[in-house]
Amino acid sequence: MTNKVAKVYKLLKAKKRFFTLGLVYLFFSLIIGEFHPFSQFPMYNSFPNWSYVFYFSDENDKIIPTKQLHTNTGHLSHIFYTACESIGIDYGNGIESKESLYILGETIAKQVALQVKLSTPKKVKLHRVFLHKENNKIIKKDVLIYEGNIQ
Repeated sequence: MTNKVAKVYKLLKAKKRFFTLGLVYLFFSLIIGEFHPFSQFPMYNSFPNWSYVFYFSDENDKIIPTKQLHTNTGHLSHIFYTACESIGIDYGNGIESKESLYILGETIAKQVALQVKLSTPKKVKLHRVFLHKENNKIIKKDVLIYEGNIQ
């Protein structure tokens, strides 16, 4: 019986430490105010009504897995947004012009080509899928933004 009492005592003592630590955290977050990690709002508290997805296909429109190109779709998106910012192209919600999309597609293809060392050039097509909500439906628009070789 004394073993059980000792175990319960240790458990309560441990919980008391965590409870005290939680109170200290709460106290300092109220005093310090609004900055991470003492924030009243989550970092991602709103999401846009649109999204872009990028993928490569071959000349026969067969999708090329991004692993074959030593990249991933998140990296392709990152290159797109970074290029938009550095070139000064307004982006989002499908507002980019065809000319801007071609420039951006070419930039993405060049970045991917730096990561891939192919023995022969590979003809690829880069697509941007624009997804957005309209009248409670998800609308998908697939646009070819670049066609050329990667080596």
